[in-house]
Amino acid sequence: MVIPVEIRISVFVIPPPAQQGYHFTTMLLRSFPIVAILSIALQASAALPERVEPVRDFTITAGNAFFDQSPAIGSLCTFDFGDPAGAYNILTGFNAAHIYDKPGDYKLKVTRVGEVVTKTIHVLPDKRPVQHVEPRESLRDVAIAAQNDSIVELSRGATYDIPGPLDIKARNVAFRAAAGGGPAPRIRRIVGNGSSSLIVHGLDTVFRGIEFDSDQDMKVVGNKKVGLRGITPDTAHVVMVNCTFRNLDDAIFCTPLTRGILVQYCHFTDETRSCGVWADGSNIVLLGNHMATSQREHNVRQSHPGFYNMLVFDNDMVASHGKETLTFRLGQDLYAAQNAFHGWVRVGPGPRADHRAMTPEELRKAFVRYVVIERNAFTGQAWLQINEGTSEVMVRCNRIDVDNQGVPVRLQGPSLSNIVLEDNYRVLTAGPTKKPFYRGWTTGPNDVLERGTTNKTEAEAEALRGKPKSE
Repeated sequence: MVIPVEIRISVFVIPPPAQQGYHFTTMLLRSFPIVAILSIALQASAALPERVEPVRDFTITAGNAFFDQSPAIGSLCTFDFGDPAGAYNILTGFNAAHIYDKPGDYKLKVTRVGEVVTKTIHVLPDKRPVQHVEPRESLRDVAIAAQNDSIVELSRGATYDIPGPLDIKARNVAFRAAAGGGPAPRIRRIVGNGSSSLIVHGLDTVFRGIEFDSDQDMKVVGNKKVGLRGITPDTAHVVMVNCTFRNLDDAIFCTPLTRGILVQYCHFTDETRSCGVWADGSNIVLLGNHMATSQREHNVRQSHPGFYNMLVFDNDMVASHGKETLTFRLGQDLYAAQNAFHGWVRVGPGPRADHRAMTPEELRKAFVRYVVIERNAFTGQAWLQINEGTSEVMVRCNRIDVDNQGVPVRLQGPSLSNIVLEDNYRVLTAGPTKKPFYRGWTTGPNDVLERGTTNKTEAEAEALRGKPKSE
């Protein structure tokens, strides 16, 4: 019996669709013989009986989200939250989150090769007192006075102006739209001191059904940046669901202290000037959002050292002005699946404008590791770019639409390693092409493994849409 050793590359386990136990090192074995010993050890460890850890108990309030993540850097997991009636009950990734809407006891099962961890989630009935805020009341006064374990309910159709940053310190507080029909309540930031609208310092804060705006209407002041942000989650476990963001620079601005945000079913309008989500900290989950093009920057940007764990699943992202939809420049553990990217995606810190290679010292500080990009649609002439300083990447089963002049995947070396492109397909939009599926600049002969790429017609690609997706 082989006793598995905790080595970073050895825990980077990427099960292919509908199959567990398939190892990153195995896929690289033919092109990277140096990993043969690691591969053998990993395969032996995968054959061991599943190890079930003692059940651990957690308690949350109904309507809140439970956040979880892989027990090791670079280890891909399946998260079954035990709530089949809830949205996004089963997710794959390095991290995940789930909203439990109904009280009860649920069993969360986290599975990776050779290991199953079970957790009991006790979801309590939501008996928090509700404070209704009338249209003419001061949201600032209400938020400052908010108590732990409470609900702040905003009137539909009302606009609540705040002239400066509003600090939310209470724990387990929900800000939500009142029941019934009518427009969503709007929190409007007026130009003044500071940049943020709401700064969240209390744990377990939820924003539900609220519109975030500013007085810098793009139709009046143009599309320049306005120096204003929407929500700054400077804490752990902040949820935004069914919210709308407009006329702000960074709609959601995460800091190094951010430890878990869930953004689900939110709408980022094309009035966003900078980033829909500026990602720092760790454990960020984006599910089912629609992100129209930003006027100046990206839909989602991560570019801070030390970041880890991002799940991007089932989102629609548009970039129509040359910037990226998703850019992951520094950090570890990105899983992006079943998204529609109407604009290009960038992974890795390089390249320089003059294409000089990064120095060893630079690579120790600036790198990307452990990325899985699978089952996405790259449309509107979008492509994927993987830059130097990037390693342990799997790109598989993606559809990429290109014309006969485009190259779907572009790689910039020379410090790339363990990059696998497998079973992707492209739909040509302008006739046959002799262009390759990927093109590398200054990459080494063993930096990239590409196999299984096919060309498909639009009819063949449409036929694949009928195949079931993972939950």
